[in-house]
Amino acid sequence: PYLLSLRTKPIMKFRAATQDAGCVQYLCKAIVFVSKLANNCVMRCTPDCIYFVLCGHTVEGGVRVWFEIKRDTLFSDYSMAGLDDEHEEVQLEVVLETMVGALTKSFGQARGLRLKLTRRDAAPLLQMELELPTVLTDESRHVTHNVPVRVVPLRYWGEFQTPLEPEFDISFYFPPLSSVRNVLDRMRNLSNRLTIFAQRSTRDQGKCSMRLSVTNSMASVSTTFKDLQLPRWRDEPVDAAGDVHNGRNGDEGDEAEDAEAAAVGVDVPQSARPVRVAVDIRKIGSLLSSPLACPTRIVCNLVRHRVAQFFIFYDEVQLQYFIPALDTE
Repeated sequence: PYLLSLRTKPIMKFRAATQDAGCVQYLCKAIVFVSKLANNCVMRCTPDCIYFVLCGHTVEGGVRVWFEIKRDTLFSDYSMAGLDDEHEEVQLEVVLETMVGALTKSFGQARGLRLKLTRRDAAPLLQMELELPTVLTDESRHVTHNVPVRVVPLRYWGEFQTPLEPEFDISFYFPPLSSVRNVLDRMRNLSNRLTIFAQRSTRDQGKCSMRLSVTNSMASVSTTFKDLQLPRWRDEPVDAAGDVHNGRNGDEGDEAEDAEAAAVGVDVPQSARPVRVAVDIRKIGSLLSSPLACPTRIVCNLVRHRVAQFFIFYDEVQLQYFIPALDTE
């Protein structure tokens, strides 16, 4: 749906290169990770960043992924020209399987990588040139792959802009991935439905607890992570006592959540209402199986019965991962 002839549109340009083998491997791992989530993605190139955007259909339970790489993080040479001064970016629809196939055959040995938007017979191509060592000499050899792409027309650009932050009910720092991965590996054998239950501490306003649970006809299993820190977001209200209201205020929980709160045995203030979101455990498993290095931090935002949003930070690289709830109210 995004095919656009370059003959009738302004010529857009894009070129990026790196001579750092570590940067090449990092970029390849990032693309491999994205390819496990969808067959196609939109590669959005701006003057400052490259984004890989996946927009799954919410009605089909699809996830939305927003992967951001700053130009100076991986590339030593970077230039681009968009449609015009007002629309200074290039958006390309890429078949990830083709892109991964071109990169993974030899990326472990690659000394450098050059990306360039070009065309052949008016068909747009993303040229990927890998610099590889030779066996007997110190000279390098260059292997070029031309990956077919589709240029996204301007009328569709709005679908791939920076996602708006949801008005979450609670936000907290996620536990270490290794700990959560071990728990989910055991839970996935019981059910595909994972319930994330989070509640702000009534004793320490800067912390919360999170419970992961699965249930089937034979058993119910849950694991609780306590004393998770709450991040400080911009524009969050602060009450007279100096406490930050993390998430929406005055939003009522459902009956099941109220029952959970009553089980604590104390009166729970409105700001500490529990939040529950049920998601597909396989979609969280895809997130935890990232081949990238351990993230510096992960922030989880929950919107009651709507969505679980994850911000994953890898130094200068940022990943946003949206998982829709299985049931909405």
